[in-house]
Amino acid sequence: MVCQKGLFIGELTFRQTQHLFAGLLLLGTIFLNFIVPHPRYANPDVLKQIHLPESLPDWKSRDVAGELNRQDDRYKFASCIWARVYGTRRDESLLFLILDTNNFHPPQACFQSSGFKIQTLEDMPIVLSTQKFRAKAIYAVRKETGFLVLYWTCIDKRLETDLVKGDVQQLFFNLLNKKRTGLMMRLDIPVFEDSIPQAVQLAQKFLSDLEKELDKSERGYLFGDPQADQ
Repeated sequence: MVCQKGLFIGELTFRQTQHLFAGLLLLGTIFLNFIVPHPRYANPDVLKQIHLPESLPDWKSRDVAGELNRQDDRYKFASCIWARVYGTRRDESLLFLILDTNNFHPPQACFQSSGFKIQTLEDMPIVLSTQKFRAKAIYAVRKETGFLVLYWTCIDKRLETDLVKGDVQQLFFNLLNKKRTGLMMRLDIPVFEDSIPQAVQLAQKFLSDLEKELDKSERGYLFGDPQADQ
């Protein structure tokens, strides 16, 4: 008998074992999710409770939620969307999205379905006064249009950087009809590939400025509450 190296559990790394376990949980949950009748996800309307500023010391914004094509694969999976374009006097701009959803679709899949070519980037460190985390990052380009996309998720004010694990949690919550808040935060920044470092700096500045204007509860929904896991 000939076996490929690494096929046995004993030879898997700890991280590989984690991903395998998460994958099995995901498959099991999907199976149960389809064979057991249960109520549909009920939106807790958390976005209506979060009062994000329309302007910041160096930023002005406009609401674009009504302008988004909800049939576009980049948005249609969300049950509710908060979206504003923020810009500076130096003609720098970004789109800040908060997606209230019962399952987390990775942006790379959504952008690819919309005709973008995707380059996966290293996670980007985000440093705030009350929280530090690493946002997932991709570079999406279609014809002459390119975006740096940063994203992260929070479930019940708990920051979740592993999208597969977060999706498993969301599916279990759906199965049990448990009320919870699942939000994906996303920054879409127009950029050419050689300007990605400057776009990362712009994102850091925006999030730092935004955090200062939020109360503790609002910060928890968007960036996670460090005490939530204690």
